[in-house]
Amino acid sequence: MTQQELLRLKYKHMAIDVKTTEYDGKDEIFFSNSFNIYEDELIISNVLGFKFKFIFEKQEPQKDQNDVVITLGDKKEIVVTFSKKFRNSLGSSTSEKLSILKAGDNRQVLLSVFGQQIGDGKCLHITINFYLR
Repeated sequence: MTQQELLRLKYKHMAIDVKTTEYDGKDEIFFSNSFNIYEDELIISNVLGFKFKFIFEKQEPQKDQNDVVITLGDKKEIVVTFSKKFRNSLGSSTSEKLSILKAGDNRQVLLSVFGQQIGDGKCLHITINFYLR
């Protein structure tokens, strides 16, 4: 085999796309990623055709304000707002998977978020999971 044939063979094996599927119980995890947020806002586009905007507030919550508020916006945008209580140097998480919408195949789409404030609060480390039930 020539050097060029060996390189093609090596590339062919590297290009194989292996699809793994993860589950939390019976819920399929179809998106999971971690981010360092410095500007108090994260946008994830094209999750099942929706744009998700996550807002992490720095000001004190108003009396009777929920810790997590999910708002359906215009043009297939979903805004998820977390109160300042979510900012914690020890870490904070949604206490359960949050139901956010129905997928086209009538399956439920769920969301969970973990966050941890780093240092003086300029950075927030976030892990976001989306599930199908």
